Amino acid sequence: MAVHHGLPIVTDGLVFQVDASNKLGENITDTKSMVNPLEIGTFTNGTTVVDGEYIFDGIDDYIGFGNILSFLSSDSFTFSAWVNVKTNSKHKAVFGKIGTGEKGYQFRVTSANKLRLIVLNGTGSSNYSDSNVLSAGWHNLVGIWDTVGCKIYIDGVDETNVIGTTTITNITTTAQFSVGADVFFSRFYSDDIISNISIYDKELTQAEISQNYEAQKHRFE
Repeated sequence: MAVHHGLPIVTDGLVFQVDASNKLGENITDTKSMVNPLEIGTFTNGTTVVDGEYIFDGIDDYIGFGNILSFLSSDSFTFSAWVNVKTNSKHKAVFGKIGTGEKGYQFRVTSANKLRLIVLNGTGSSNYSDSNVLSAGWHNLVGIWDTVGCKIYIDGVDETNVIGTTTITNITTTAQFSVGADVFFSRFYSDDIISNISIYDKELTQAEISQNYEAQKHRFE
């Protein structure tokens, strides 16, 4: 077995982390919302874990975590996930929290096979950026909200293509945080494979994004 040496993932500002290589619940933390650090996500409609990967059927599967990770529009935050992308013409949620009035945030792969981070102020009002077109296979997907706009990194490389530039003032919602679907609106069910998710309550630097990528990429080579 190859031995990999290097820096560990960044933990400063880390408020939520799940990894399918562990039992769901063993390493879930959410210091942002101050819930029980062993809060267990609910597998719904047949979502499974196989060989350290969350498997979704693209029809109705998702993992729900309840009303957690309630960021404000004035908060900077960073989303990171390792996803095995299937290139098809579906909108597919990686994770997010969107509720009444379409307020909240979402990390998803679009029908054009681009990663999108979108922050929503209310119906028809959003700020978002897309990546370049993704190839099929494993990628480290990173999105940053810096209180003004969205940034996108793919496998440690900045691929930000700014599209929506609306000023965002209110993203507060009590909707549940979910992985693999936009549960509130029953849409964007994913058929991609997700391995782990990390969420930070700060904007990671380019160096920190690269550190996380280098620390984890050997699992997906």
